[in-house]
Amino acid sequence: MNEEMKYLCPNGEHLYRHPSQLYEAICYLISFFVLRYMYWKTKAALAPGRIFGMFMVLIWSARFFIEFIKEGQNDNDDMWFLKTGQLLSVPFILIGIWLLVRKVKPDEQQRFDEAVHPEKAQERDII
Repeated sequence: MNEEMKYLCPNGEHLYRHPSQLYEAICYLISFFVLRYMYWKTKAALAPGRIFGMFMVLIWSARFFIEFIKEGQNDNDDMWFLKTGQLLSVPFILIGIWLLVRKVKPDEQQRFDEAVHPEKAQERDII
């Protein structure tokens, strides 16, 4: 490693750090391509909440795992097993999983279809 990668601690030691911002950027880019694939190549866009649920799982899971290599946001973070960012990520991951596995009610699916494709709803009303 070169000198630019070192961080000078108050006690004079040099510590190397992971470029966690780059890791996050790479994870977000991967998430974008996964969501883009889901939207254009699968039928996930036809199910309410499916793509948003996957977004929540991907983004917050990436943050959860990357937080292991980050510095703590406060002094107590180093004493706990999970850091503050990880604790805040867990509810959003669970919400995303719920959105992915829930069963969509037929009337909710119909309202979603009418909102997304109003021309089909008009055709059905005419016929």
